[in-house]
Amino acid sequence: MNRSAAQLKARTETLTIGDLRQMISATRGKARVSKVNPAIPIDRVLGIYEAALEGREDTEIPKAWKQDIYSRHPGAQKPSRDFLIIVNILRDCA
Repeated sequence: MNRSAAQLKARTETLTIGDLRQMISATRGKARVSKVNPAIPIDRVLGIYEAALEGREDTEIPKAWKQDIYSRHPGAQKPSRDFLIIVNILRDCA
């Protein structure tokens, strides 16, 4: 999946941690190159993704947005760390 499609899906769809883990499991063992960073082997990239999701419940829905405390506009939002993880998993595994 390309970057813009992955970002759109991460913004609009509700994906649980369990859904992301299933995508990672389905991709493991396939001889592919990472779309996020082709210099790193895909098995290592999948290990990084699994480590990022470690210790979280399968039913948890990660928040894609968080409040931007440095913005001059009250209530402004910016992408969270989870958003980047979701987008990268979608790019490599979807």
